[in-house]
Amino acid sequence: MKTLAETRAYLQENIPGQLKELEKERMASLLILGAIALISFVLLVFGTIQWLLKSEMSLFFIGLFGGIVLIVVYQVLLKKYQLRFEKEAIPKFAKFIDPSMSMRPSEGKAQSIYQKTFSLPNLLVTQSPNKIRGQFDGLSVEISQIEFRASSRFSPPRFQGFFFLFTLSEELQTPLFLLPTQLPSHLNKSLAESLPKKTKEIKLDGKSQFSSKYTVHCEDEAIAKRFIREKAREQALSILREDVSYCFVTYQKRQLSFALPSKSNIFAPSLFSKANNIEYFEEMYKLLLRSNRLAEAMLEA
Repeated sequence: MKTLAETRAYLQENIPGQLKELEKERMASLLILGAIALISFVLLVFGTIQWLLKSEMSLFFIGLFGGIVLIVVYQVLLKKYQLRFEKEAIPKFAKFIDPSMSMRPSEGKAQSIYQKTFSLPNLLVTQSPNKIRGQFDGLSVEISQIEFRASSRFSPPRFQGFFFLFTLSEELQTPLFLLPTQLPSHLNKSLAESLPKKTKEIKLDGKSQFSSKYTVHCEDEAIAKRFIREKAREQALSILREDVSYCFVTYQKRQLSFALPSKSNIFAPSLFSKANNIEYFEEMYKLLLRSNRLAEAMLEA
C-alpha cells in the first residue's frame, strides 16, 4: 500500500507530463467556446440595437442561434474531453495504486444502497458510468463517484462525492449503518428516518465525541457493538477532518460502503479545471486510505 507522501511524489513527477497534451486540448476547447460566446454576444447586442431602431430582428435571432450552438458545442467538447481523461489519466493512476486496479462499468450498486435500502423514492442517486476496481491492502474495493439529487437529474446536487465499496470476508445477516449526526441543511430529509423499519438506533458506551458525530443503526445490538468497537470509532472519527465534514457508512451482507463528500470529480472533470491538477487524485487516495483504515478496524471485531 502506497503512503500519501509516496502518492503525492508520484503525482507531482508524473501527472503534469502525462496530461500535458490533454491540458492543451482543454485549453483549445475553451478558446473555441470563448470565440462562439463572443460572436454570439456581439450579434445579440447589435441585433437588439437593430431591433429597437429598425424593427429588424435577423441579427438578434442569429445571436440566439449562436447561443444554442454554444451549448451544443460545449456538450460535445466536454464529453470528448471527459472520455479522453477517463481513458488516459485514471487507468495510469489506478495501476499506481495497485497493479490489480482497472476501469470497469458501474453496476448501480450505489443506487441499490441509497434508493432501495433507505427507502427514499424522491431521491435520485446517480453514479459515475465507470469505476476503478481491484485489490487495495488485501481488500477488494470499487471506487466511483455519486450524487444525490431531488427527484430530477437537472436539480442541483444535494450531495456529491466519492463512493468506496469494499467486499469483506464476513457476511452480515442484518445491515449496519453509521450515519452522521450533522448534515448540511440541503440534505433536509434525515436518512435515519428512512432506514428499514426493524432498524433501531444503538447507543454505544465510551467517548461522547463519537456519539456527537455519528449515530449507529442496526436490528441487532450485539452486532453493532461487535463491529463498532473503540478502534473502529477512532478510525470513523479520523475520517472527519477539515476537508471532510461528514460520512455515510453502510455494511450489508459482505459489502461495506463509504460515501464521502468531495468537490473533485476525476470521473467527469470540468473543462474549467486544469487537466493536470494533482489535487483531484490526491484527494481520492487520501479518502481511500481513511476508509480502508475503518474497514480494517471493523474486520478486527
